Amino acid sequence: MADYLELIADRSGLRFEMVAEADSQRLLERARSGGIDVIAAPRREDGIMTGFNLTRPYYTSPLMVIVRRDDAAGFGGDVRSLYGRRVAVRQGSHAEDFLRAYPKVQILGVESVAAALQAVAERRADAVVGEAGHALRVLENSGLTGLRAEAPLER
Repeated sequence: MADYLELIADRSGLRFEMVAEADSQRLLERARSGGIDVIAAPRREDGIMTGFNLTRPYYTSPLMVIVRRDDAAGFGGDVRSLYGRRVAVRQGSHAEDFLRAYPKVQILGVESVAAALQAVAERRADAVVGEAGHALRVLENSGLTGLRAEAPLER
């Protein structure tokens, strides 16, 4: 997201200030009061459908599964291959929302994608599920060498 905003800023002269807000309700309060002008990835579950002008998505990215290189079971692109496995996700993410519909997947909620990757590297989880663009960028910059991107998750 930041890459796109930087490109828009360079070409348009607009200035963007990224604001991190982990609490979705606080984020909506700040937006409603004028403290935030744009919400990059709103979730319907947080109440975004009322009081905001919504655009259609201008960027979508599949969910990606990342596993350890030595994981012989692998992942076949179907969420059922994650049944009975412990899957690390960033708390409050679309990945977590998606996986909650599959009670046979054991979800380990963590504070960030980097923490999810670390959980897999340390064998506290079997896989990471996250938004592909972000998860792959974090993996590339993490310095963790024992992990591999397996496949997009069919939704």
